[in-house]
Amino acid sequence: MTIDRRHFIASSALAATASALGCRNEMATSEPGTAADVVGDPNVAWDKAPCRYCGTGCGVEVGVKDNRIVAVRGDEQSPVNRG
Repeated sequence: MTIDRRHFIASSALAATASALGCRNEMATSEPGTAADVVGDPNVAWDKAPCRYCGTGCGVEVGVKDNRIVAVRGDEQSPVNRG
């Protein structure tokens, strides 16, 4: 099977368009905020978890409200990163 320049360019443009459409972030449903915005909220449960960005395993606290993560902050009691 041979492909000419016209079909190669058309296929490349189609692949680039499909990639760009696949990168859209439709999951974001709220405005970004900080952990300080929800610290006093009694409906937020803070659970301890390890950060997973690298292999160090720094301690973080995850704020959960209505089964959704609403904030993440450093765990000041963690021996690895101390908050």
